Amino acid sequence: MKKYIIPDLPPTDNLAYGQHGKFRFLKKIGKDWKYNAGILVKTKYKNKPKEGNVKFGEIHIYLKHWRDLQGTLKLFFDSFEGILYLNDRQIIKFGP
Repeated sequence: MKKYIIPDLPPTDNLAYGQHGKFRFLKKIGKDWKYNAGILVKTKYKNKPKEGNVKFGEIHIYLKHWRDLQGTLKLFFDSFEGILYLNDRQIIKFGP
């Protein structure tokens, strides 16, 4: 299993996403992080994106202060769509 290191945490939900009425959108800071994280992984992963169910190994996230982990993981998994897998809905498990 390959090991990927993303040096920076994704921005928090409040910074990364905006809302206009009922529509939620990714702001520039979120788009930039997503793009840069994708590039870091793409340089190591040369295969086609996987189809079917995807299982991640361990994920280590080091937080400097308390924050919503769910929002952190959302942008994290979104950034690897089209690189490691076709869609983050394919992820059925992560952890040991």
